[in-house]
Amino acid sequence: MAWLSTQHRVKIKQLRSDHGGEYTGGTFSRFLVDQGTEQQLTTHDTLQHNRVAESLNHRLMERVRAFLIQAALLKLLWVEVAHFIIWLKNHTTT
Repeated sequence: MAWLSTQHRVKIKQLRSDHGGEYTGGTFSRFLVDQGTEQQLTTHDTLQHNRVAESLNHRLMERVRAFLIQAALLKLLWVEVAHFIIWLKNHTTT
């Protein structure tokens, strides 16, 4: 959050996530309150509620599978390919 504030002069007003334990713990919730960020919890594993994140994950994994097939790489390299695909997405303007 500090990076967004420093680099882009924006503040996160709302954070939407499912009921995953990493997002509902007391420490994280207190951090959001201290930052002035509203926490919105959605239904766990529900595409209709988490459509943006679920859609992005789906598209990334499609690209990972395509890259593995096209490059004739072993499936066990999927993590490294995923890191590359995410790096590529973050460094291109579309």
